[in-house]
Amino acid sequence: MKRYHELDSIRGVAALAVFVLHLLIVLGFTSTAYFSFLEKSPLRILWSGNEAVIIFFVLSGFVLSLPFIKGNKVSYPEFIVKRFFRIYIPFVVTLVIAIIARSFLTIEGQGDIWSKSLSFGSVVEHIFLIGMYDQKQLNPVIWSLVHEMRIYIIFPLLMYFVVYKKITHVILGGTILSIAGIGLHYVFADKVDYYTNYFDTLHYVLMFIMGALLAKHREYIINKLRGLNKLTFSTVSILALLLYTYSSLLPPYVSDWFTASAGCIIIAVSMASSKISKMLNKKVFIELGNISYSLYLLHFIILLSFISLIDNAFVVLILTIISTFVVSKVSSIYLEGAGIKFGKKIASALKKNSELRNEEIA
Repeated sequence: MKRYHELDSIRGVAALAVFVLHLLIVLGFTSTAYFSFLEKSPLRILWSGNEAVIIFFVLSGFVLSLPFIKGNKVSYPEFIVKRFFRIYIPFVVTLVIAIIARSFLTIEGQGDIWSKSLSFGSVVEHIFLIGMYDQKQLNPVIWSLVHEMRIYIIFPLLMYFVVYKKITHVILGGTILSIAGIGLHYVFADKVDYYTNYFDTLHYVLMFIMGALLAKHREYIINKLRGLNKLTFSTVSILALLLYTYSSLLPPYVSDWFTASAGCIIIAVSMASSKISKMLNKKVFIELGNISYSLYLLHFIILLSFISLIDNAFVVLILTIISTFVVSKVSSIYLEGAGIKFGKKIASALKKNSELRNEEIA
């Protein structure tokens, strides 16, 4: 199956934006007088963290849907096993690192992060990943993984509707889920965790659906974009970037609809334009895509560790950047690689067992 390296690169750029945002917040740059001006400028795309997470969801929907759309037979146990180990091995190792780090280090001035005593029950909740809990006590960024894992569980069911039902019905169904999730979030706001509550998962299902629909209709959309003249194509691309950059100025959650829409256009444009595709296929972007998951998982723990040890923002900035990229590279090779191999091995064993059972029945 064709691999779209442009999408890996976009994921890498998005992970970098999350990293930049957290550097700015933790090191105090967002409280400076000039930052409010920069926040209104197009430069804000460089630290568009929430928008980056939304595009993660869209990209996941796109990539994971391809086998279903192609008509390949996808075994549910094999699908879940591969996704679980792809995510879980790096996750649990970083969880252990976070537990060790916060056991020996003291963090001040970062709100609720690493502020409460860490109970055994909280650790267990983190290990199970898909529950609702205060993720700020170990690694604040894992809230998005909680939603991803939940949606993976129902993803094959979503693909039934994406593959076999009308696009208008699928979009309507996804939008209803999103609206229901947003409404329930606010109704029960005082009873649920803000980031990992189950209602938000309903909302984020729409982003996965949008990515899957883009994958299903990619050839048609790409051909339409390639048929545009240069001026129109450039205008569409710029408008998509602006919508992506400034969508967070809209009300929370509703802004995600526009971010995801802009993300779909950006993804389509990256595949339709040979120049953009060529740029995103350069080694630096490919490498950034390769380490994107580890970069996302590790950067906050490394940053918190350095600010607890060093009282100099510039030194912390330099050390965090260097350490994060080095450790992320090692993690992508050994932890992510191990997770992928282990998941494929177990999935292969499940497939063989299933084939043997079918032969016995026959």
